Amino acid sequence: MKFCRFCGQEIEEDDKFCPVCGNSTDEGSEEIHRTTYQGQPTQNYHWAAVCALIFGILGGWLAFVFGAIGLSKCTEKKDRTLCIVGMIIAVVMIGATIALRIALGI
Repeated sequence: MKFCRFCGQEIEEDDKFCPVCGNSTDEGSEEIHRTTYQGQPTQNYHWAAVCALIFGILGGWLAFVFGAIGLSKCTEKKDRTLCIVGMIIAVVMIGATIALRIALGI
């Protein structure tokens, strides 16, 4: 077994290109499309932030679930802000619902 000199992935002896980063495994080639390996590719958790906001507006408990997922996984500040806003709106909506039920005696 040998390893890719760009990303460190274990590759087969007869592989011409690394299956992970796509760079040539030929020692003598100078590929123009070389990539800089920076660890595992990050997944986009923007959906969690949007769901937190939507369920927050709807007053659902799911806003806390998606907000927690978003806060733990999102790296962009705007996504983290959406998660927090969604959770805050959910607290307000749930509080208003409870207050209304108490006021109406339901």
